[in-house]
Amino acid sequence: MMDIYQERAVAFIHLMEFDSVIDESANDSAQASAILTALKYVEETTVKKKHNVWGLELPGKQMTIFSNSIAISYPVEYNSGALYQLLVDVCHLQLNLLDKGFFVRGGVSVGKLYHEGNMVFGPALAEARQLEAKVAKYARVVLSEEFYQEALEYRYEAHTIMEEERFLAQLLLKDKKDDYYLDFFRISEFNTLDEAMDLHKKTKRLLKDRLKNKALPKKAREKLVWFKKYLKYAKEKYSFE
Repeated sequence: MMDIYQERAVAFIHLMEFDSVIDESANDSAQASAILTALKYVEETTVKKKHNVWGLELPGKQMTIFSNSIAISYPVEYNSGALYQLLVDVCHLQLNLLDKGFFVRGGVSVGKLYHEGNMVFGPALAEARQLEAKVAKYARVVLSEEFYQEALEYRYEAHTIMEEERFLAQLLLKDKKDDYYLDFFRISEFNTLDEAMDLHKKTKRLLKDRLKNKALPKKAREKLVWFKKYLKYAKEKYSFE
């Protein structure tokens, strides 16, 4: 029997607190409109993007949006740099959704996957979902142990391993458990410094407003506090203000 799986790099992204937003939208047309706008924006900026960071046609990209989750994947091919491109896509996805008021959590993996149109399943997705649920914890996107080495092996054809390591280092941070996660609020992901500063200020206000809520559950507060620290780190590293 023919194996239907491909070797693919996949990101599983979860919109945090989406269920409560959906509940509110039942009696709030403005909230429902905001949800639709955010998801359509994701589709426009990620699904329909036709070229990678090197100006080449994207290699076999697939993206599926279902409820509060998004799956993006690329086939793993030599010389394509698809794994690095997936990380760049996820950075932009995080920024785009944050701009719409949504924090996201996720996992990135590589392995056996079927992804065609609205249908996506396989061991790689299962691992990415486990990373999102068990490892990420906060509004961040974490990588599987294998992903970093695979990204070096399947690097863009014009890069040496050392060059690819340098590019990856610019995208990633490590936590105390040595798990890699995306440093997405980077100055290079914006078109202008003003654009970066505007989103930084907007996010600070969003965090301040949400942390004012005294009824906020402890775990939700901890996640917002973590993100507040990350935002401070980004400000100091990239001079947003």
